[in-house]
Amino acid sequence: MPEVAGNYVVHVRLNGLDIQGSPYNTLVRPGEISSLNSYTTITNQDIKLLEAGITYLFTIRLVDIYKNPLIDGSNENEISIMALY
Repeated sequence: MPEVAGNYVVHVRLNGLDIQGSPYNTLVRPGEISSLNSYTTITNQDIKLLEAGITYLFTIRLVDIYKNPLIDGSNENEISIMALY
């Protein structure tokens, strides 16, 4: 069972020889979002020192239990939140 999302070549063999249609390519996608492994950051600031009236950008990275990004191959797995306090 693969734990890393990505493209794989799958061989189905009988007596050491590929059967008809083998090998084939398959894509393993990330699993369900893991709240334990996902995380957030705030740009250029210590989150304990936020100041009223200042805009801050938070980034939330969503990953599965194996730390695969929710969407592989781009920054589309980030959610940005702009907050004004």
